[in-house]
Amino acid sequence: MTASVAAARRRPVARALQGWLYATPTAVFVGALFVLPLLLVLLMSASRWPLLSGNQGWNLPANYSRALSNRFFVDSVVFTLKYTALATVLLLGLGLGLALLVQESTRWKGLMRTAFLVPSALGLASRRCCSTCCTRRSPARSRRSWRAWAPRSSARPTPRCGPRSS
Repeated sequence: MTASVAAARRRPVARALQGWLYATPTAVFVGALFVLPLLLVLLMSASRWPLLSGNQGWNLPANYSRALSNRFFVDSVVFTLKYTALATVLLLGLGLGLALLVQESTRWKGLMRTAFLVPSALGLASRRCCSTCCTRRSPARSRRSWRAWAPRSSARPTPRCGPRSS
């Protein structure tokens, strides 16, 4: 066997390995953020698990028979199915309509895309700005905010944020 034939046989294996390496971070996130919580919820539903004390053993048939015999169970399931169907249809229709409106080749295309994308961008930017402003206050702002909530007789506390005075 020549070297070129051996190299040609290794290429598909290397490509497959490369594909698995690209998919690994996504698989880890799906496993950590979807599969593990789902398994934990299934474990909790089959166990006697009070809110603050943790797992206290299996209670498998009693949990489900009590849930199925609850008088609100059927009404809750019917409401959830109706709400899910209605919300799905409305949101898909609205999303498809907006996508077609933005995709349409008109002179308003740029304005429409801006009108849909700017609010989400501003929301993210304002969140970043708020977190920055709340963690780094100016001394004048610290004094103003202190005066707004402090009782008249108390001494001025040192500000938690902003430059430290020595």
